[in-house]
Amino acid sequence: MDRSPNQNQYFDKALETMGWEARKSGLNRKFKTIFRHAFEYAGAYREMVTMAGIDPSQIRGLGDIEKLPILRMKDLVERQKASPPYGELNTVGQEQIPRIYVNPGLIWQPGSRESEDTSWAEALCSAGFRRGDILINTFNYHQGLLAFMLDKNAMRIVVNNLFDNAIKYSPNPAKIMVVLSQGPKYCYIFFSDEGVGISLKEQPRIFNKFERIYNRDNPSVTGTGLGLYWVRQIIDAHGGTISVSSKGQNKGATFKIALPIYRATKKRYINYLLKVTKRNMQSTDEEYERESV
Repeated sequence: MDRSPNQNQYFDKALETMGWEARKSGLNRKFKTIFRHAFEYAGAYREMVTMAGIDPSQIRGLGDIEKLPILRMKDLVERQKASPPYGELNTVGQEQIPRIYVNPGLIWQPGSRESEDTSWAEALCSAGFRRGDILINTFNYHQGLLAFMLDKNAMRIVVNNLFDNAIKYSPNPAKIMVVLSQGPKYCYIFFSDEGVGISLKEQPRIFNKFERIYNRDNPSVTGTGLGLYWVRQIIDAHGGTISVSSKGQNKGATFKIALPIYRATKKRYINYLLKVTKRNMQSTDEEYERESV
């Protein structure tokens, strides 16, 4: 295997061999661009800078970073409580943020937009790592795992299925209520409707594969019997649980989702990561064996 950095797509020779003066000039430009963007679009940051008596035109590069106000963690938490979820520190609208990270604190962090971050690959390649090498990451993030991370596309399937079922089995127009709450160990999501309801006998079966509940009041409702099965599989993969309750016919139904917060899932999540890592390593070995034939 050729281990020359020039043979790797993540190696930028011009960037990695750039002189210090040119690199410093580029970093100053980037810093100034980020600062001005935050000042213009993040209302809370603009307020902080203004209250500190700072003229934005005075911030020209990294040498001016010591002039900027410091937002302490406890103050960030208070700001986010007063103006959820980001304390007006976001620079784009919520509709442009594909996911939310919940960090210990609790601190709400906007997830990145749809893009491929290759910065780690570039740094590791420059340090001599190549495709197939195994890296042991020993960094410590927040003294623990991220609170919880949800797969956007998978959770969209969950939400779409629950809304779809509530609409199909409810009189027109359907009345649906969604409630979110948080406990010390779990984040809860409740989907409630005022539809035909689910009998006690049928409730334990509705998450089974190909299981469909026939209702004489809605004989035309069609489906594969896979929707709620997929929902449960996705919630299970996130380390959570889903359950249903109903007071009977024509009294609606409530689906309750419980998603664990990091402290409750730390051991389980570490075991899961170890299992996935082992499986990926085996797949990589098999791939290289095929390529070498």
